Formats: sequence, structure tokens, C-alpha cells
Amino acid sequence: CYSKELDKSILIEKELVKPLLKGDGVHKYETLSADKVVIFPYYISNKGGKEQAVLYSEDEIKNKFPNGYHYLKECEDVLRGRERGRLKHDDYWFRYIYPKNLTLFDKERLIQPDISLGGNFSYDINGEFYQTTTLYGYIKYPKVKESYKFYMAIFNSQLLWWFLQQTGTVLANGYFRFMPRYVETFPLPKMINIEDTKPFEDLVDEIIFTKKSLKNTVDLEAQINKLVYQLYGLTDEEIAIVEKASS
Repeated sequence: CYSKELDKSILIEKELVKPLLKGDGVHKYETLSADKVVIFPYYISNKGGKEQAVLYSEDEIKNKFPNGYHYLKECEDVLRGRERGRLKHDDYWFRYIYPKNLTLFDKERLIQPDISLGGNFSYDINGEFYQTTTLYGYIKYPKVKESYKFYMAIFNSQLLWWFLQQTGTVLANGYFRFMPRYVETFPLPKMINIEDTKPFEDLVDEIIFTKKSLKNTVDLEAQINKLVYQLYGLTDEEIAIVEKASS
């Protein structure tokens, strides 16, 4: 890796880092990739059937990840100085100060930028990415039978974008916030027959494949919008309103 802090290239164990996504690196239906990593000095324990993120001790990092430990020691003063020296006398000076939801980052989920011009939901199929606070991850409850690809089609549709434009607050240049408390007010359909989600999933697969070839997917996305309109029972007049406002 290249360390911006030390202004030099460093060698670090892959098992000590996670690929890091930022808001400008996530676009709808595109395959996720990251050119940055973040040190993740935790391991996931499933003791007693409950997942929890456990912080490595300094000795454990030193023994398991000698290259990573060497890098951390080079940055020790900076790490201890975070939050006005909050970790100055902390034995775990390399820890996260606000470790929230760390067990969820290795879960399959949808990812969406906080501030966005239309839906930009993408799919972290293997739960391999860590994300900054400019992104939100959406994880299904186990009881939900509909697939992530089905919901990705709904969330990236013109209908949801129109809905947020009516219920949210516009920012500069027409952007809106996609905070969960805004998105969750959008009514999701209850699929009586789970097989009815397949046309959505097939189109999503085709869009993802087409985007990998850097080809235009406007027509395919229009087909998804049509399916969404049908699913919600919109009339031709209502569709015209949505299309005009969200174009």
C-alpha cells in the first residue's frame, strides 16, 4: 500500500485490512471495487452463538501481523493523538474510538451513498468491503425471502427517486440524502409469489453484466422501471408524473 500519513509505500498483511469504499466510489448496479484499504484490528468471534468484534491485543498483532504492527508503531504518535489525545495513555491505542456495527461489515448487503442524485444502490455480495460514514449498508432480516437483487431494482427505480424528491429535502444541485430513515418510509411490496421477483433479478443480472463491458444500460433500466410501475399499479397518468419529475 501507499501510506498518505508516512508518504511512502508500505508492506502490510492482507488479513489485517479491509477494502475501503467511499461515497464517490459507489454507483448503481456497478460491481464494487476499492483502491484503498483500512486497518481492521479486530476479529469476529461467534462465542455462545452471538457474533462480536474482538479487538486484538498489541502482542497478538505483533505476532500475527509483524508488517502491520511495524506500520502501526510508525504511526503510534498520530494514533494516540486522535480526539485531542484521547488514547494517549491507552493500552489499546490502535483501536477504533467509535466501533459501531463491526460485525455487520462482513455481511451480504446493499450499499448506497448518503448524498446522491437518484438511487445508486450496489451489491456487496460477499460482504468484503468496509465503508465510510458517507455510505449506508442495507441488510435484510433473515425472514425476508425477496432477494437483494430484487430490492436493488426497486431502490434504483425512478419511482423511489420520485418518492424521495417529494418527501426529502433538496441539497445543492438537486441532490438528496438517502439516509435509512428517509428510505424506510418508502412502502415495499409484499410478494405473494416469490417467483414474481425473477424478472427483476434477471434484468439486474443483465445490467450488471452490461456495465462490466462499459456499455449503456438505459433501455434495461427503463424495463425495470416499467416492471416497478406495474408492481405498484401506477396508471399512465401517474407514470408520466414520475417520469417528468425524476428525469
